[in-house]
Amino acid sequence: MGDMVVLSTGDCIPADVRLIDSVEMMVDESSLTGENSPAWLPSMHNGGGATAAVHGTDQCGIHRGLVISVGEQTEFGKVAKELSEVEERKSPLEVKIDELGRLLAYASSHILR
Repeated sequence: MGDMVVLSTGDCIPADVRLIDSVEMMVDESSLTGENSPAWLPSMHNGGGATAAVHGTDQCGIHRGLVISVGEQTEFGKVAKELSEVEERKSPLEVKIDELGRLLAYASSHILR
């Protein structure tokens, strides 16, 4: 953290970055936010704002920024951690299919005796 990154059009943002200078910045955060169009971030010069760019998003424009988080501390990392902790449940259809399977197995074992 604290490393300076210089990004230009087509670069993938390598970490969560606090922007220092930015010109014509457009960021596609659809994989994080679900928005269907890229977001324009305001142009800044000499640290004139607190805009952040998020790891893993595509962008265009020319910018410099300081890395503020990496790995599991990035916004993507936090989402991935939350998703890995979600308990998987069976749908009502899967429950009914399991019940039907047990019933058919029981019935077929009694018929074949």
